[in-house]
Amino acid sequence: MNRSDGPQFPEEYIKAKRRYYGEEGSFKELVRDLSAWKSAERAGTDTVEFYRKIFANRQTIAVIDDDSQFFRDMAKAWIATLADNDLLPEWENFVFSTFEVLCKGKSFPTKLKVQRTAQRCRAFWSLVLDGTAKKEHIYAEYMFNLAPARVERIIAKRIEQMGEPVWTRIFARCGLAWLDKDPGGRPKASKNYLH
Repeated sequence: MNRSDGPQFPEEYIKAKRRYYGEEGSFKELVRDLSAWKSAERAGTDTVEFYRKIFANRQTIAVIDDDSQFFRDMAKAWIATLADNDLLPEWENFVFSTFEVLCKGKSFPTKLKVQRTAQRCRAFWSLVLDGTAKKEHIYAEYMFNLAPARVERIIAKRIEQMGEPVWTRIFARCGLAWLDKDPGGRPKASKNYLH
C-alpha cells in the first residue's frame, strides 16, 4: 500500500478532491486556477510566474487546436472571479493541500495535525493577502516552521480571528472522515509543522 513518497490515497479522498476541484480541464478548474492567479498577483507572491506560465501554455494550446471554447470559458471564468471579492481560498482547499504535504511520511497524519496545519496555512495566506506579511516581515518558511515569538503571536491572532469551522463537515467533504483522531496526551514539541 505504501509508495516511496508516502501512502496511497484512498478512493474516497480522490473522489472528494475531484468533486471539489473539478476534472482536469474543466470550467471549475479554470475558475479555481484563475482565482489563485489573481490572488497571487494581488499579494505579490512567488507563484505569480507559475500561473502566468500555466495560462500562457493553455492559450497557446487553444490557438494551435483551434479551440475557441477555451477563450469563451476563460471569459466566463474571468467574470466569475470578478464577483469573488474574498480571494482567500475556502477551508477545504487548505485541508486538501496540507493533507498531501503531511503524507510525505510512511503513514497518514491525524485529523488534529491536518486541522492545525490547515489553520496555520490559511492564516498565513490571509496575512499575505492583506499586506500584513510584507509589513511584518513574515516569510513563507514560517508557514510550516516555527517562527519568532512575535510572528507566532500574529499568526495565532489571525487563526483566532478566522473562527472555527465545523471540522467534522470539512473532513467529510474532503473524504478524510476516516483519518485517526489525535492520540491525546501532551503534544511533542516540534519546530517544523510537517513532522
